[in-house]
Amino acid sequence: MGNKEYFYLDGADKKGPYSKQEIIDLKLSGNRLIFSEDLNKWIPYQESEDFKSVIEETKNETQKLKVKKNSNFTNILVLLFLILSASAIAYYLTEEFKRKDLQKLENKINDVFNKKHEICDYSKSYVKSKPTQLDDITLIEIRNNKRYFDDLDLYDYYNCESGGWTVYTLKKLNHGYDLIKSYSTDMGFKVPESTYRGSVQDAYNEAMEYLSVENAHKSYVAGSYNRISTFNELNSDLHYVGNVHPTRSTSVTFRSKTWNSASEFSISNENWIVWYKESGNHYEIVLDKDDYYRKLLINLGICIAIAILTFLLWIYSLKNK
Repeated sequence: MGNKEYFYLDGADKKGPYSKQEIIDLKLSGNRLIFSEDLNKWIPYQESEDFKSVIEETKNETQKLKVKKNSNFTNILVLLFLILSASAIAYYLTEEFKRKDLQKLENKINDVFNKKHEICDYSKSYVKSKPTQLDDITLIEIRNNKRYFDDLDLYDYYNCESGGWTVYTLKKLNHGYDLIKSYSTDMGFKVPESTYRGSVQDAYNEAMEYLSVENAHKSYVAGSYNRISTFNELNSDLHYVGNVHPTRSTSVTFRSKTWNSASEFSISNENWIVWYKESGNHYEIVLDKDDYYRKLLINLGICIAIAILTFLLWIYSLKNK
């Protein structure tokens, strides 16, 4: 029996003889017809008693491969699901952090405004001024730079060399904030020196009071000068107050991120007139995209690491069942 020979049909062709091991190595299909000396007819390979154990083992191996393939596909789907879920969670956590971070900066801004929509404060110093002779040339130069000068009859004109006042006004708009800097320049007297008109310093002080303490918006907040002048330094973890072009046109002073008055404004009474200039900046809360994406990547790394660890523990538990 050890030298038993086998044949198989390949179409109409008879192949063989082969030993039992050679037939096994050929890995014939179950329907392939085979013949041996102890058979009286050709039979399908899968019905041969000589190869029954081999066929059964092959079926088991095939089944195992199929189960393993299905298991691998399931594992890939589970891992993909975990990674996508981790990515979604990381995005949600980052967006939630961004929302709370924005609220944190808005609270800082609200502290500056002190429940107002507009605030202002000033700083002042002693004015050093120089009287200027009002000849025709000087009048032309002054008229080119001053508003409302044509209708004035000045007795004396003082050129400010140093000192004066600066008023900072911070306005809350529908979308953003305007920070306006008003600063004194020159002044003039509308009455002769023989009439009581006060000093140059008195005129500057009164003009400053009118523009700040007595302004129509009641926006003066004593002691807020530093908070207003450093408004652009406010920030949080992901946001900052940025000097930008207005992203919306509503309620902006100028459609520019920075501006300077082309000519000078003035404050006056029956005795004097004080001129001043204005400059301004438009600010909005800006998201620092570099910090945002850095935070997102950190959250993504942590969540994906947790997802992979969960997957590995799941695989380990399956293998130990």
